[in-house]
Amino acid sequence: MKETGISEIAKMPAIDLDLRGLAKLALPGFLLVNGSFPVAAQVTLPQEYDKTINVAGSIASLGEDLFGDRVDLYTGAASFESVDVSLVGSNDLPVEIRRKYSVESRTLSERSQLLARDGGFSDWELFLPHLKGVFAEGRGWQVGDAGSDQRCLHGLGAAPVVDGSPAGSWDPAEYWHGNHLVVPDEGSNELLALVGGNPNQPTSGGPYLWATKSNWFFSCLAGTANGVVGDAFLAHDPKGNLYWFDWIVSRPAPSIIKSYGAPIDVGRSAASSGRNHATAAAAAPGSETTALVREEVLIFPTKVQDRFGNYVTYTYDQANPWHLTSINSSDGRSLTVTYNTSGHVATVSAGTRTWQYVYGNGLEQVLLPDDGNPGLSRWLIDFSNLREAFTTPETGISLMCERSGASNGQVQVSGTLTHPSGAVGVFTFKSITHGRSYVPKNCIRPNPNDATTNFAWTPYLFNQISITSKQITNLSGGAVSTWSYSYGPTNHSWESSCGSGCLDYKTVEVVGPDGEWSRFTYGNRFRLNEGQLRKTERGSGPSSVMMVEEQTYQNDPNGLAYPARIGESTFTRGDFMSERLNPIKKRETRLGAMSYVWEVSQSCGTGSTLCFDQFARPTKVIESSAPSP
Repeated sequence: MKETGISEIAKMPAIDLDLRGLAKLALPGFLLVNGSFPVAAQVTLPQEYDKTINVAGSIASLGEDLFGDRVDLYTGAASFESVDVSLVGSNDLPVEIRRKYSVESRTLSERSQLLARDGGFSDWELFLPHLKGVFAEGRGWQVGDAGSDQRCLHGLGAAPVVDGSPAGSWDPAEYWHGNHLVVPDEGSNELLALVGGNPNQPTSGGPYLWATKSNWFFSCLAGTANGVVGDAFLAHDPKGNLYWFDWIVSRPAPSIIKSYGAPIDVGRSAASSGRNHATAAAAAPGSETTALVREEVLIFPTKVQDRFGNYVTYTYDQANPWHLTSINSSDGRSLTVTYNTSGHVATVSAGTRTWQYVYGNGLEQVLLPDDGNPGLSRWLIDFSNLREAFTTPETGISLMCERSGASNGQVQVSGTLTHPSGAVGVFTFKSITHGRSYVPKNCIRPNPNDATTNFAWTPYLFNQISITSKQITNLSGGAVSTWSYSYGPTNHSWESSCGSGCLDYKTVEVVGPDGEWSRFTYGNRFRLNEGQLRKTERGSGPSSVMMVEEQTYQNDPNGLAYPARIGESTFTRGDFMSERLNPIKKRETRLGAMSYVWEVSQSCGTGSTLCFDQFARPTKVIESSAPSP
């Protein structure tokens, strides 16, 4: 897809984030902006480079899947999930209590808030399906230039331009990273505006104003269930289930700082996106900084209903809106939840069985119903060191366009889980710099008098808290299984430097127990193949590869049965990979001298069109092997 309008940034006055001015305001242990915001609570645009990237590689848990660890091998990003309670019924709608811990870089204040936040399991989330976004504090989920509370009905709903403190303003692309649907076992999907509709949207109900790449569609509800001003969302999933997302809650998010001045927005031009955002200029040299206090807004469901009329309801405490108090199903399944004085989940009950949660330095124990095994039925958790995960910024000239903003000395952290069976898992992480190729070069200069202190509007380097090892020890302390993860060259490049071509991939190697070796090759080309798993190699090492599997994707949707575009991303600094489908069209597996090929036929349409249906699913494939038996 050709993008235009990006180079306009070079014509704009430089953005003045005067680092020397910030130094004048420094106090021991703190950095103050207008005397209000400690540095522990602040981030800069480069510290949120990773949030401009919506793609994800293959999610996997290598080896024994005892601990709910889920790793995106493209970046090494990881989370842990545990389904503590799951009740089976006469329909497929889940009635469950699920926990989730996301391994992320967090500031000091975020770590404190993680332990103290209301609802959930302290540093672990109570993981329900939800919508989420980060907005200006006190304004909530507002959209459009005027800041409308019609968050669903406003069909091109980017967050509004807002005022900073003590002055200045912020464009949505600077402080907001789009809105997302997050569903257990499905990951996170950006909400896309349906401009002109989508042929795959449901044929009844509507009108449908939003969609996701995973084929969820959204119509609007007139109001919220807990009295928050504005409308809400009715979601339709691919199975025909309906979700009433209408319970809105919020919590603090890190403040963000920049120079005092007007917002910058490097948007797509009208020719490439159907609309254009105004490009704003900046403040005069030497001006002070401005901060924006933000909040994260989540919208939880109050009801889920399948296409047969079966339903599950979620009940919350009106006085404590983060507190889920019960889940009830039309087939009689029921869970109740109680909370301790700190606002954390204390117990979950289903009939006569009760699960208990014990806190100290975060969630430390989950006591399961004994089932005749007193003292053995419990999870033990020690994430006190893992919560210290943080990408240490580079000092001095840290905000450079060609740098990731991270220092060379990153600290390794680890977390420990003890399974009810007695197995112990130790997971180790470190901030790793990752790269992208063919990225348009747009450098913003914080100090107009010093060209070395600039940063990338669209980053070609970004930092991620990435897994480096996983170790599992059995109950007796004997057998130890270890997996180590290493990340290849970043292969980052600016588009302007790729006239003769650039590498457009990156690799990850995993060494497992008994010498098992795997190498995964992912595309990393901006807006084309980021996150696509292109090759998997397995064997005992790089010089002894036993199996190779290569995948080819159909990245050009033109002339095919599925939509060329699912919807429009309203986050103008993003990669726009969520806007289109990229199905696999060929997979070749080589084992020694044998080759096995799975390929989508090109015999449809006029006889030369790839055989995909309107959902990008193959309708006709050809399988072959060589040499012939």
